Amino acid sequence: MNDNESLMRQTLAHYLNLETKAQELEYKAKQVSRLYYLQRSMTGTMLAGLTNPEWQTACDPFNSVCQIIADENTLYAKAERARKRYALLLEEYTKEDLHRFKTALKHDLISPELQALYDYIQEIEFYLDAHWVASKKQMMIEYEEQRKLEWERMASAVDDLFKELGVSV
Repeated sequence: MNDNESLMRQTLAHYLNLETKAQELEYKAKQVSRLYYLQRSMTGTMLAGLTNPEWQTACDPFNSVCQIIADENTLYAKAERARKRYALLLEEYTKEDLHRFKTALKHDLISPELQALYDYIQEIEFYLDAHWVASKKQMMIEYEEQRKLEWERMASAVDDLFKELGVSV
């Protein structure tokens, strides 16, 4: 098996398991808070380690809440991206087709159907990358426009101040 075929198999396996991956990510997101409190001390009365005799200090509640929310949001965003990719995959293929592809992926040879699926996945990736680049460009354009308007507003305020004071520029 060459490197291209290996990469193709990994990509196909990743995409065919996106639905399960999204469910796992959402489950992990729901467990973030519980695991955070199990692993950290809010009162600071736990030992820092078995070999370290120093006592652990307490976690700051504000920072703890921020960390929990950030971790949950990250996992939910990853799950949403996985669902979006899976939905794009379902636009072309049915769930029965995808199940058949999972079975075909276990065989030694790459069938033409798997090659077509891999090509479609490449199209999905190209579409998502192009959409991401376009949205970033749009954000930069909006930021520059907002900055320009802010500068114009400030320049207008300075001109008004000069007029009010009777100073000519």
